[in-house]
Amino acid sequence: MTLVNLALTLQQAGTSEECDSLLRRALLFYEHSLGSDNRAVGSTLFHLAALLHKRGRFAEAEPIYRRALVVTEKVWGPDHAETASTMGMLAKLLQATGNFNGAQLLMSRAFNIAAKTLGENHPTTIDMKITLNGLMMKGLSANVN
Repeated sequence: MTLVNLALTLQQAGTSEECDSLLRRALLFYEHSLGSDNRAVGSTLFHLAALLHKRGRFAEAEPIYRRALVVTEKVWGPDHAETASTMGMLAKLLQATGNFNGAQLLMSRAFNIAAKTLGENHPTTIDMKITLNGLMMKGLSANVN
C-alpha cells in the first residue's frame, strides 16, 4: 500500500493531481498482481472515489464508489463496518447530486450496519445518523411541496 500511502500524503499536502495519478497506478498494480476482488483494490478504489468526490467530480466518482462497494462487500461481507463506510460515502455523493431517495436508502443501510458493528455512539455512526436525518427531512419537505 506504499503508493496509496504516498498518494494520501500528497492529497493532504494539496497536490491532488499527483494523488489521482498515484492512486490510478496503484489500482492497476493491485488489480494485476492481486486480482480485482482484493482488500487493497477495494481500499484504493475507495480513496480514488473519495478524491474525485472531494474535487466535485461526481460523475467520475460514482461508478468508482459503486465498484468499491462491490469489492468491499465481497472482501468484508455485507454487514461489516468497512462496507458501511463505503456505502455511506456513496450515499453522500448521491445526496450531493440530488438523488435523495437513493442516498436515503443507502445511508439507512449504512447506518444500521454501523450501529450494529461500531455501536450507536461511535463518531461514524453518529455522522451517518445526522446525514440520514437530514435526508429524511428533505424527503418530508419534498412530499409537502
